[in-house]
Amino acid sequence: MNYILMFIFVLVGLFCNVSFHIQAANTMVTAEKHTYTIYSDGMPADAVVLVAGKEFRNLNAQNGQTIVAEILTESDIQVQVGEGYTAKVMLDNANYQINVIFIDDSESAFDPATAPLACANLLYAKPGAPFRHKLIANEGLTVTDVDFGCISTLSLREDRFNIGNKYKYVAGTAPEAEGEYAYTVNLKDAEGQQKQAIVRLIVSDFLQSPTPMMAWLTWNWFARSISHSKMVEIAKGMEKHGLVDAGFRMIVLDDAWANETQDKSQLNYDAAKFPYGIAGLKKAFQDINPRLKLGIYSDAGTMTCEYYQPGSFGFEAQHINLFNSWGVDMLKYDYCNSEASTRISYSRMGKVIEALNNQRREAHSIPFVFNICEWGSSQPWLWGAEAGGSSWRATADVREDWIGNSSRPGVIAATDEVRRLWMYGGVNRFNDLDMMCIGLHGLGGPSNNTVSNQENGGAIIGLTPTQARTQMSLWCMFSSPLSLTCDLRETPMGEANSEVTMPDPLITDDDIATLTNPEIIALNQDILGQQAEYMEALSTGTTDYEGKGYDVYVKDLADGSFAVAVVNRSDNEQSSISLPLHELYMQAGRTYLCHDVWSKASFEVKDTLATGTLSPCETRVFTLKLKK
Repeated sequence: MNYILMFIFVLVGLFCNVSFHIQAANTMVTAEKHTYTIYSDGMPADAVVLVAGKEFRNLNAQNGQTIVAEILTESDIQVQVGEGYTAKVMLDNANYQINVIFIDDSESAFDPATAPLACANLLYAKPGAPFRHKLIANEGLTVTDVDFGCISTLSLREDRFNIGNKYKYVAGTAPEAEGEYAYTVNLKDAEGQQKQAIVRLIVSDFLQSPTPMMAWLTWNWFARSISHSKMVEIAKGMEKHGLVDAGFRMIVLDDAWANETQDKSQLNYDAAKFPYGIAGLKKAFQDINPRLKLGIYSDAGTMTCEYYQPGSFGFEAQHINLFNSWGVDMLKYDYCNSEASTRISYSRMGKVIEALNNQRREAHSIPFVFNICEWGSSQPWLWGAEAGGSSWRATADVREDWIGNSSRPGVIAATDEVRRLWMYGGVNRFNDLDMMCIGLHGLGGPSNNTVSNQENGGAIIGLTPTQARTQMSLWCMFSSPLSLTCDLRETPMGEANSEVTMPDPLITDDDIATLTNPEIIALNQDILGQQAEYMEALSTGTTDYEGKGYDVYVKDLADGSFAVAVVNRSDNEQSSISLPLHELYMQAGRTYLCHDVWSKASFEVKDTLATGTLSPCETRVFTLKLKK
């Protein structure tokens, strides 16, 4: 009997073992594979990314390369990069995306915490203009006083030291005479030891961009598919829809305007795309409206991000002279395929543009504008002004999405990246939130590459009218450059979405009303140049990249009034919020004239501002002025 039982157990064991191996084999055969898309921010020219043993080079943030593989782990991804760079790998198995961020060590070695001030220390102003500098001391330090030297028009204010974001600030008017000035901020630590910070103030009537640039860029609609005729039709659309009158006057050719070559010395326009040359395109713009200006794109590396045309590193003067000879007024300068650190790369170009602007001033021309585009990886708010820029991208490329994340930001993620950088903004030094997606309606090209893993050209929902107004509100409150990229032609066509039927017209009345609202634009163009402060103590949406709670912002305006924005981050209705005015730097017990920028309603408030119910994703913006 025992032998029979043993025989049965052996048979069962053999059967189970065979069954197990069959199941394992089937699992191996049928294991699901996925298409991963691989992107990169700031990939140096000599870097290599290996994914499951396959090499990838020349990656960029726009058109990712792909690999088909089973679920990957971080150990499946290796990065080979030369001396001087550190690579950070972000693996997203939920959306099958890999993002590799390269940071040059010369930037990461700089610790801003070792400086006394955690705020801007190079400021700009026009002669006699209102001026404000918010002095944020690093942890453990306190501002005691400021030695203004020969500057008699500024003083140290302490009325915010115990409320709101708790800081002292410099206020008044800039000197009337042009020139470079300096003042000394004195600080002490907990032990009473003294420290000093020297602040430079450049007063000039010839600043690159005293208020944020307002522009139209080619990339998110046309990608590589640009031409003279298309740009002329865009310019006509800008004029027709009142965008030029509203202030949008710079049209910028992004990547792929040039002839395809890797020889930097041979950089020139693509004659097939631009048969009348870039100078001919500028003339065509000005025939439509003489206020229109022309911007162009290049890269601080071997090649541009699309690996389409040569970069400008090492050929800065030659390329800027070429652009200037064509009548170009602005440069967007990217950082793909880099050859040197960000500070070296951008400072080299900045010095060339400074020399050009000295010539332009003597010739009574307009300033040439320098926009730094390195996506915030090496904290350009710390060095961008010193490198010669008047604005710098502080985010990755923004997508047509509500939330997003740090590598594919939508409206909320983009502002989350920048909302704690308000102390680094100011006149002629703006944190750039990238192109707005208003008017794309889910039909753009690169902007469709959202966190939800849509490929370039794939249809997405796009922003609702309410979400679009929120994007416009926040970009204006943050004093970001305002860059459009939607199709404004009489007959819209899906350039990056060629197989999709386009609505006609694509641009809606809601879009135009949002983009041309003079009151919201006035906040962006306010001559005090302040980025709105994020009031974290009054906000409930304190966690980045989540659609929960609400955010509160306050922006100082040149006439002494304030703008307050309240953002409903969620897709649920938000009941009315009561905000104490004294915590927003306004006076208790005083009456303020309050105006709703979007609804146009006006009313008086005292001590408390009630927002009213906020719809899903809605932002209410109020201006408040002390009643006399």
